Amino acid sequence: MSDQQKHVHGFCTIFINCCELVSNVAAAVSVNVLLVMWRAALYVNVLGLVPTFDELLPGVDHRFCVRHLYANFKKKFPGLNLKKRMWRAAKCTYLAAWEKELMEIRAISEGAYRHLIGIRPKYWTKSRFEFYPKCDALVNNMCESFNSAIVESREKPILTMLEDIRVYLMKRWAENRVLIEKYKDDILPRIKLKLQKEIDASRWWFPVAAGISKFEVIRGRDKFVVDLLKKECTCRKFQMTGLPCPHAASAINCAKDDIRKYVASCYTKAAYVACYTPMINPCNGHTMWERTTHPDVMPPPHRVPIGRPKKKRARGRVKNHRAQAHLGWGYNKNALVV
Repeated sequence: MSDQQKHVHGFCTIFINCCELVSNVAAAVSVNVLLVMWRAALYVNVLGLVPTFDELLPGVDHRFCVRHLYANFKKKFPGLNLKKRMWRAAKCTYLAAWEKELMEIRAISEGAYRHLIGIRPKYWTKSRFEFYPKCDALVNNMCESFNSAIVESREKPILTMLEDIRVYLMKRWAENRVLIEKYKDDILPRIKLKLQKEIDASRWWFPVAAGISKFEVIRGRDKFVVDLLKKECTCRKFQMTGLPCPHAASAINCAKDDIRKYVASCYTKAAYVACYTPMINPCNGHTMWERTTHPDVMPPPHRVPIGRPKKKRARGRVKNHRAQAHLGWGYNKNALVV
């Protein structure tokens, strides 16, 4: 079967499934939502995941998890040196540093260099991240945390699963609204810890004032330009995270200014309150749902698979190595290896 025939076959399969979905749940879900679901499924099947995001969510920043990228990378190019170089390249915040790390990887392995250069940099390195999200995360720990919170709900039927997730979010939002009322400071606690780390790192940088708001920050042969009026630094970290980088913190200290003024507004208590002000409304149980003339949507026939059911997903080698490093050599997860 040719690629074109496969695409046509996939399109027909998706179309049939979507038609069945429309006929079964049209009374419960709006047609617009179903059209979006059908369009998304079609794009993913024909174009792939990344072009689908670009087509359906234009302008939205999309990134890869570097930990999962490395899990695929090390299958072809193992070694601790390449691992360190790849992560250092991902953490580079400006273009020159990223190119330097890539050249060092190329000196070690031409294949590893070609593998990384084949991945669009805007998806995995901070040197290409946009400034609007105010986030420099390289891994999808937020998704993993949410996934662990709903691990029991995922095994339930679709409506029960969605109800569990709704109740979980409703409860969490209500708890966060209560907690933030007791907080007295204007800057959130986690942000204060990050800000203190930047202040501690700024002690190694020497600022030289060039004007009212512009500084040249020096450490050895490294130099960066900081503009406090625009809240910018040529290392790009200031604009990317919304927090003063060590270079900016050094310049702010030289200007005898308050560093808290340069923290982005999204890290303030007011922004947190505005985020959790909307309420997820409670709902009645299924006994009070409105009846329709359409037949009920029944679950598929229950089939017991062969073998013992798996409750936990298989842990990758990256996580197993992390546990081994925590326990130390000569130990396994359970006991001492004699």
